[in-house]
Amino acid sequence: MFFRRFFLRKKYKIIDDPDDPRRSLIQFVRGEYSGIIIRMGAVRFASKPREDGKLPISFAFDIMKTPDKWYRDLQQDIRFKTFLVSVIEDLLIQESTGKLFGSELNFQETMDELF
Repeated sequence: MFFRRFFLRKKYKIIDDPDDPRRSLIQFVRGEYSGIIIRMGAVRFASKPREDGKLPISFAFDIMKTPDKWYRDLQQDIRFKTFLVSVIEDLLIQESTGKLFGSELNFQETMDELF
């Protein structure tokens, strides 16, 4: 699992949002989605797991930039959404362990702003 996260983290980076200094964007820098920049919206988890034990997640995102070569609709692309779930999971793990932004980001304040 460590190696999977290590290689996942090489595929994206967090950049400043030029339109809103309080927010950040996710820029994909390697792999199939290289060149795509997104702004994440609200991320929500279901209150209870499904019968199979998995906890459903819903999230919103805006596509800020795509390379000219990109032709698929990313909002409907299941592979891209599955990849985003991995990125969200990785960001939550980093934030919960204080390894993402350190003391610069207060997760609860950020969630309060979204809801």
